[in-house]
Amino acid sequence: MSKRSQLPHFLSEIPYLTITPTGFYGYRRRVPDEIRADLGGEFIRSLRTRDPAKVLRNYAKMHSTAEEVFARARRKAGVGEDIVFEMALRSLRTKGLADQNGGLAHLDHDDRSEGQDIILSAAGFGNTEELSEELDAYPAGKAPIKLKAVSAALGLLAGNKRRPVVSYCLNQFLADNHLLKIADAASAPPSRP
Repeated sequence: MSKRSQLPHFLSEIPYLTITPTGFYGYRRRVPDEIRADLGGEFIRSLRTRDPAKVLRNYAKMHSTAEEVFARARRKAGVGEDIVFEMALRSLRTKGLADQNGGLAHLDHDDRSEGQDIILSAAGFGNTEELSEELDAYPAGKAPIKLKAVSAALGLLAGNKRRPVVSYCLNQFLADNHLLKIADAASAPPSRP
């Protein structure tokens, strides 16, 4: 049982630092949800010292190790949903099936059906059943990013609403902001020398 309240004052602000009842310092951190299945609920390691003077050096090494372990687990688990979503939109845009904002409203049922065939064919599938079988061959969430992107593109094409996450919204905001600056610069009167 470790308690942060037992830490010396000058160490109390360091995140994830703990101390055991026997006086050893440790590193205890909650594992992010997306990699919890691979790593368990917590990342707990001993810093192997009771000496507060050695804590910072050992802590820095352990924090770096934790970040590496989490990054490796994320790579193993696959790429984040934002990247899959962006790949799906890019695929739809290059095929003329979505506008720059990801809008698909202009497509009627026949266009959507043709779009589905185009997406499946480009990915090497004859129909959705083949894609489904390929996806089922992987454990949940472990399919390659290209398969996830094809599935996401088909979902968007079918009208499934995806809840945008913060990083995607931020990317859209920055892209829109960049376009506004270009438009402002183009419409501004030339500066005098």
